[in-house]
Amino acid sequence: MAYLSNMLRTLLILPLCLWLTAASAVNLDSLWEVWNDSTQVDTNRLKAMNKIAWDGYLFSQPDSAFYFAGLQYDFAKIVGDKKWMANAINMQGVSFDIKGDFKTALKCFKKSLAIKIKNGNKKEIAKAYQNIGNNYARRGINDQSIEYFTKSINIFNLLNDSISIAILKSRIAAINVSKGNLKIALDQLFECLVIAKKYNDKRLIVNIYYQMQYAYSSLGYYKEAIMYSKLSLKVAKETGDKDIISNSYHNLGNIYINIEKKQKALTYYNKCLKIKEELNDINGIAMSYASLARVASTEKEITYSRKALEIYEKINSKRGLATCNINLATIYYNRKNYNKAIAIGQKALLISR
Repeated sequence: MAYLSNMLRTLLILPLCLWLTAASAVNLDSLWEVWNDSTQVDTNRLKAMNKIAWDGYLFSQPDSAFYFAGLQYDFAKIVGDKKWMANAINMQGVSFDIKGDFKTALKCFKKSLAIKIKNGNKKEIAKAYQNIGNNYARRGINDQSIEYFTKSINIFNLLNDSISIAILKSRIAAINVSKGNLKIALDQLFECLVIAKKYNDKRLIVNIYYQMQYAYSSLGYYKEAIMYSKLSLKVAKETGDKDIISNSYHNLGNIYINIEKKQKALTYYNKCLKIKEELNDINGIAMSYASLARVASTEKEITYSRKALEIYEKINSKRGLATCNINLATIYYNRKNYNKAIAIGQKALLISR
């Protein structure tokens, strides 16, 4: 089962917090009124559709977001607004990325980049490089990821954008964590933390604390790992953002699994699930079920895995499907049902390719 555990590490390696600007609550009815009002300025209508797609659907119904981004693109093309055309293609890329279809996402990101380069907006170009770097990072293609992150950093240096630079450097640190370069990563993260605290960017602080707890946990320094996990949760609560809070609960659950305190892990995963259900965060609900399967009783572990599978099948998330199948394969392996474990493990490998 070594190949399964290695693949699981690749698929579940620490989140890079790719979309630090999370979805916020929106009044969809008022946005639709603006979109459907032909007397509105074109830019206002495009902004409305962008918010409908991003804030209304992207993180819960990525296929719907893809469709609405297509409406945005078509209208932007009609009125000749290349900025919003590039924005729409980028959002379609994010929708594929969320589902785990990284290759199609990359095509969208590069298409968006080409338009942005023609427009000549340096900040938009830097953000496009950043998205491409994120995509390579999630696929474990580290050299190309760092190449694009560096391109983005170079532009943000010209723009004196310290926060964007810190975000990108924290992502390079995350790559170092995934590669096992833990002490180098911690030095990079402490440097980023100074900048994040200077500008009181709490989202970034939460992310950095999470990366630090993961690094310390990987080094076997669980006391420090728990400390940074709790700091991450504390700052998350200060933001009042339920999505960030729920993710912090999930992160604490992960670390308690590492030190074999399953009951505590179970408590934090259930707290995460409760908030994800309140937010109707479909991806988050599936993630919570998949995690609960790792700590549940023998009677419930398959039930939780299958609940997660049902959701990932519904939203067509290749990454989620592969991960859940790996979890199921591990469960059957532990039950000495080797034939079923191998069959499900091979299915996971096919999905992930």
